[in-house]
Amino acid sequence: MDQDGTRDAGEVDLGQAVVASDDTFVYSLTISVPPFSTTQADNAINAIDGKSNTIAVDSDTNIVLAISGDTLSQTLSTFKLEGSFTVTPSTAAIGDTVQVTIKDFIDKTWTKTITGTIGAPKITL
Repeated sequence: MDQDGTRDAGEVDLGQAVVASDDTFVYSLTISVPPFSTTQADNAINAIDGKSNTIAVDSDTNIVLAISGDTLSQTLSTFKLEGSFTVTPSTAAIGDTVQVTIKDFIDKTWTKTITGTIGAPKITL
């Protein structure tokens, strides 16, 4: 979360991959809330190897990889996670039942208010 290259409380391991002889690996994951956030600055993915080497943004940027001799770039990109909203079926008549699905919004309790709107995003009933 803070991109310092250290596993802090609240930071989770997303999975594992095998490193190839050229110091690369491939890992696929699904981005969702949790463990990610709807705040862009909180979303970054780092890798850590068996010797606890990782990208530490606050450290020296001229690290040379032992196997390939390549210089490691010490930056982590952040990304913004946007929520989605779907209604099934996509069309309905008065009195029909629809299912509303919201994904990847801020984690909070959703309660109906007097105006007929619930939570954030606002859904008018």
